[in-house]
Amino acid sequence: MANDRRGMSSVEAFSSLLYELIAMNKLSGSRVARVTESATHALHDPEGLSKVMLKAHMRAPPQNKLVSLYLFDAIARHAQDIARRNGTGLQTSEPPAKLAANAAAFLHMLQEPAAQVGTDSLHHAPPEQREKVRKVMDIWDRAGTFHPRILQRIREQASAPPSAPTKPAAPPPAPSAAKSPPPPPTSLPPHVLALLGQVQQSGALSAPQEAAPRLATTAPSPPVVSPAPSAPAEDLKAFDQATFDPTNSDHWARLARLWKNSYNYEPSGPELMMALMSGMLSSEADPRWGAMPPMPGMPPMPGMPPMPGMPPMPGMPPMPGMPVASTDAPSPKDA
Repeated sequence: MANDRRGMSSVEAFSSLLYELIAMNKLSGSRVARVTESATHALHDPEGLSKVMLKAHMRAPPQNKLVSLYLFDAIARHAQDIARRNGTGLQTSEPPAKLAANAAAFLHMLQEPAAQVGTDSLHHAPPEQREKVRKVMDIWDRAGTFHPRILQRIREQASAPPSAPTKPAAPPPAPSAAKSPPPPPTSLPPHVLALLGQVQQSGALSAPQEAAPRLATTAPSPPVVSPAPSAPAEDLKAFDQATFDPTNSDHWARLARLWKNSYNYEPSGPELMMALMSGMLSSEADPRWGAMPPMPGMPPMPGMPPMPGMPPMPGMPPMPGMPVASTDAPSPKDA
């Protein structure tokens, strides 16, 4: 774990020094020696080291691209020299064989970043510096620092213009409402051309005339009318005993309906009769029902004299417990 922490610290120290030298945009022998020595201490993390070098170059402004490329070249060829000498001749804590293996792994990891750095330098460095960029590519070719296919890729991409952001495709034009018919071929005789022109004109004129009746006959849809709420059913509050006619069967039917709406059951004839006689259906006394004769089997109601000459109600069933009156005279046997 200590070596890993020391390795991360070495990569971070190298990254800070590399960004500082690129920003200065001026090189010297001592500055190149400092950055290559710092990279040597970070070779145990070849992937992290190569990523730092690529990111630093891609972030450099165009006027600093050449200095960034010189530093990239110095570090890469320094690692190539370490691998060629099998890690000897350097004062480091790493064994020479381990150092040489780290340098070789670093050069392998640096192949793809080299292609991107070389192409970016040829595209974005100032025009007066691009010849110097090509000389660095020639040095890599002669020294064998990077694989020939990487160098060929840099040259091919350098000859192509830099990629520009693609513009979104324009939307297709909207179709016109009325598309004019194609012109007739010019090889036809003049009288045929004239006839075709008349047909096209008549067709163009008839189209709006045909469309007009369709527009005129389109009637607006009728408004939606919500149904009116149903009126509540009448109950005994709507009954007026003063207007009730006991000889009218419709009045009895209406009274029975009002009773059912009030008490939720069908009343009997005697029940309706008692309600009328007791005055429960009227707020005032009804003299027509005050003289009602008492029903057989029932005691007379106090204060209610009998009603003389009360005609029988039409269709009224006999009340329970009441004997049916007979008009026949008693037989001698009964007497």
